Amino acid sequence: MGKPSKVIFTELPNAGEARIEGAVFVDGNQNGIKESQDLAITNLAVTLTGNDKFGNSVSLSTNTDSNGAFKFDALRQPDADGYVVTRGDTPSYEDGQDYLDSIKNIYAGKNAVKITTMGKPSKVIFTELADVGEARVEGAIFVDGNQNGIKESQDLAISNLVVSLTGKDEFGNGVSLSTNTDSNGAFKFDALRQPDADGYVVTRGDTPSYEDGQDYLDGIKNIYAGKNAVKISTVGKPSKVIFTELADVGEARVEGAIFVDGNQNGIKESQDLAITNLVVSLTGKDEFGNGVSLSTNTDNNGAFKFDALRQPDANGYVVTRGDTPSYEDGQDYLDGIKNTHAGKNAVKISTVGKPSKVIFTELADVGEARVEGAIFVDGNQNGIKESQDLAISNLVVSLTGKDEFGNGVSLSINTD
Repeated sequence: MGKPSKVIFTELPNAGEARIEGAVFVDGNQNGIKESQDLAITNLAVTLTGNDKFGNSVSLSTNTDSNGAFKFDALRQPDADGYVVTRGDTPSYEDGQDYLDSIKNIYAGKNAVKITTMGKPSKVIFTELADVGEARVEGAIFVDGNQNGIKESQDLAISNLVVSLTGKDEFGNGVSLSTNTDSNGAFKFDALRQPDADGYVVTRGDTPSYEDGQDYLDGIKNIYAGKNAVKISTVGKPSKVIFTELADVGEARVEGAIFVDGNQNGIKESQDLAITNLVVSLTGKDEFGNGVSLSTNTDNNGAFKFDALRQPDANGYVVTRGDTPSYEDGQDYLDGIKNTHAGKNAVKISTVGKPSKVIFTELADVGEARVEGAIFVDGNQNGIKESQDLAISNLVVSLTGKDEFGNGVSLSINTD
């Protein structure tokens, strides 16, 4: 034996009772709590490194399970430098806020949380930011003349009108977006996530100059009760929203008259006879392609009118009057210009004024009155041609003046 001999007995430290547990997930509302709508990040490597309180190196690794959860059991406390828990990269997502025991992580390392004192357990949460989304809503607002939900060349775009999209996304985040329609009446909302169970609501501003028309979602008539609003439960790529307005009833009009125009000058004068209670019709299509078929009767002045008209399509409107068997057709007029439309008793109007004036004229009857007489030598001047009175034959006789319509009359004949 030496002087002295030294004997050392050593003990192994306990494996430890501390533990770390946590999860990695897409945290839509970034509250650090995994909710039903949050997406678990599975099979992702998570490591714990450092030295325990005895200076032993610690390097552990695990993978997240189907719920995105992980844990490290039977840990001793770390040394003064603490342990660092690090997760693998997730290229499909942006880093979100991480947490240690519900407190926002301030450790500078990427995808890493530092633990100085271990709990039973310490809880580590790694979150990812939700994708901005690939869904989108696009649409248009326009005056839809024939209410078919399709913007055609004749339909008027409603430009610079506010459109909003509101609701919550699938992660419960509030969504409130706003835009204005462009020069074509179009609008869009890009990079949307899906909505929550209540859906998104797309709302347009008011248009006091028009009445609300039929709205559409993906070609189907909208049944959502909100005014100027369409509800979207699932957003497509894209979902298409159409807001339509009803076309104005129109400010254009046609007025006119039908009369016997004795001097055929197209102007109704005191001596001209009004044609009353005669049917007049206006037919064609308006500028939006809607069929137009209107009918009226002339009043006691021979006048008629059609109010609140839109402009016609490229084929124009045709104004047609009923027949008047007692008269011959005269010259018709459109806005003071002789009518050249080939249709019988018809005038074509390509652009309607405020108003356009249509005149239908009839030729005056040739007349039933007559003048007859004789020229003779009247011996006893009693004005009666008797057997002894000598007839004056082949003598020119003329009739001149104006008829009741102001037409010049100049007739000539020879005695028989």
